[in-house]
Order: sequence, then structure tokens, then C-alpha cells
Amino acid sequence: MAIMDTLKGTVNTAVDTISTVAQTLVEKNRTNAKLNRLRFIMKNESELMNRAYIALGKQYYENKKGGSTKQAESEE
Repeated sequence: MAIMDTLKGTVNTAVDTISTVAQTLVEKNRTNAKLNRLRFIMKNESELMNRAYIALGKQYYENKKGGSTKQAESEE
């Protein structure tokens, strides 16, 4: 009977250890999934900002180009 009790105790310890490891893995996977979502959002926002800066630069260039032409016409 003592052997069976020892075996049950060992099996229970192994089950508890496996359960703890599985819970740790699940928590790490959740954390990694959240981090990946945040990285994806940050990348998209960065791309959006870059496109906005490019559009702003193009608009600025067009305004400056058009402004110098208007100034030359008004001087004539």
C-alpha cells in the first residue's frame, strides 16, 4: 500500500507540474499575442504618419512652387 501511495503522490506532483507549465505557456502566449497586436498597430500608425508627412510635403512644395509663380506674375 505504501508503494501505491508513493506512486499516487508522484503522479499528482507530475500532474501539478505539468499543469503549472501549461498555465505558464498560456500566459506567455497571451502576452506575446498582445505584444504582436501592439506592434502591428504601431507599425500601421507609423506608416499612416509617413504617408501624411509625404502628402504634407507635396502640398507644401506645390504651394511654394505656385506662390513663386504668382509673385513673378504680380511683379510684371
